[in-house]
Amino acid sequence: MNWHIPLDSCRRSNVGATLALEGKKVLLIDLDPQSDLTRWLGIHSGSDYLNPCIEKIDAQKLDEAKATLNSAVQTKTFPTTNGKNYELSVLSTDAESLKKFRDASHLNYPHILLKKMVKLLKQEYDYILIDIAPTLDRLAQCVLFICDTVLIPVDYGEKSLHHGLQIHQSLLPKLRESRAKSELLHVGPWNLGIVFSNCPSDPGSALQGLIDANLSSKGFTGNKYQTHLRAYTQTKVAEFKRAPAICWQASPITKLYTQLTNEVFLNHNFTDH
Repeated sequence: MNWHIPLDSCRRSNVGATLALEGKKVLLIDLDPQSDLTRWLGIHSGSDYLNPCIEKIDAQKLDEAKATLNSAVQTKTFPTTNGKNYELSVLSTDAESLKKFRDASHLNYPHILLKKMVKLLKQEYDYILIDIAPTLDRLAQCVLFICDTVLIPVDYGEKSLHHGLQIHQSLLPKLRESRAKSELLHVGPWNLGIVFSNCPSDPGSALQGLIDANLSSKGFTGNKYQTHLRAYTQTKVAEFKRAPAICWQASPITKLYTQLTNEVFLNHNFTDH
């Protein structure tokens, strides 16, 4: 399944790495012009596979498009402190290629073409996680349109809650309505709910009460995951080491990512409509 998890590159990588440690085959698609995900994993920025692939799909040359994708995927092995190895595959391009795709006025249905591109990869991976820029530009809207599922992170603050709820209650329902016009089955993107990120170690009862009251006043009835991602030094160390933090198995952040991955992805879960 292809998922959009609008966490930063570090957290997205750790979610993918945790799934990989559980034996899942994971592909990370980096569609952020800054290529933070690619750089953070110590992988060379890719060349322009995106536009040649899209052009071939538009021309119904699907076998050639698939060959272009396969040649662009980079796979890297990461060790862990308890002797386990896991692999992450990354599909990366450069900022100029992404700009070319966003500005391609001759593509009448870029979201449909991008959806077909991801579909060419879906049979080879258990999870496809897509990284995009935080701005809701043409490319970001295409990615949200094609995803099966979206997980929304929110910080312990009013501004973050406001934007998270806008995605949950307004944007995703509109995208599902749009996709329903062309799909008979499996209309997405389905909303997995919200996960609290960048959390203080002890928010206290006063702040927790304000968070709960804010969600209640906005009519939020979706999933709120019990695992809260907190800031730990090991995460920053991992950035310099160019590896997911979960490579250090004794770190408390590893425990949190393991809990979150089980809670959201590996245990039975119901999505919000």
